Amino acid sequence: VSGVLMLGFAAATLASIRLARQLASPIQQMRDFATALGRGQFRQRLHIERTDELGELATGLNHMSEQLADLDQERRAFLASASHELRTPISNVKVTLEALEGGAADDPEVRDRFLRTAVEEIDRMAGLIQDLLDLGRLEAGVAMIDRQATDMRHLVDRLVRAIEPRAREAGLRIDSDIVD
Repeated sequence: VSGVLMLGFAAATLASIRLARQLASPIQQMRDFATALGRGQFRQRLHIERTDELGELATGLNHMSEQLADLDQERRAFLASASHELRTPISNVKVTLEALEGGAADDPEVRDRFLRTAVEEIDRMAGLIQDLLDLGRLEAGVAMIDRQATDMRHLVDRLVRAIEPRAREAGLRIDSDIVD
């Protein structure tokens, strides 16, 4: 009887160890996976093929990882776009001021137009910065979108004035004619 009891105890111990490993291994994998996600490693996948709650959790973590990867890609694209959008008016102001410094200031009409362009580009930068702040508030859920009509004639005129100094440097002339 004691031999059977010992054999039963050994079998139960081995079964318990095996069951504990079956449960602990996926949990450890998920812990390591979550740690990697926290470090920004979003393209990893959990390979846990189970039909129980641990399998459902692994599927959910994989889905979350995909969503985080997509958001990270969108964030990177947005930052690249925002950087470009901010560099453009800075570059336009620089070229405009260099043109004024280089002699364009001698012609009062050109000087006034270039100064207006510089002021508009600075206003544009301020608007872009405000848009970034508004976007942050939208994402935080504390701001509403305010739609506004846009005067295309003014927008095109502003664009032409913004690139005019570069066009002049390249020996080009820009004309715009907007029909209502």
